Amino acid sequence: MDREKLLLALELPVALERCRQNGWDVEVVLTAPPHRPPQGVARVVAVRLLNNGRVALVAAPAVPGKEV
Repeated sequence: MDREKLLLALELPVALERCRQNGWDVEVVLTAPPHRPPQGVARVVAVRLLNNGRVALVAAPAVPGKEV
């Protein structure tokens, strides 16, 4: 699980590339507050291990003005 933790807070495109480099199949789940259109670049907020070398990345859009 340690390698997966390194994906947290990364921008989604960067995290996807790292997953590809590790040979992992990726499922992306996007989340956002209700009634608010997504804005900004999505960042990884959670990583879930699935079966057979697969991971699910939960990503949320960055809120302008808020930094990680």
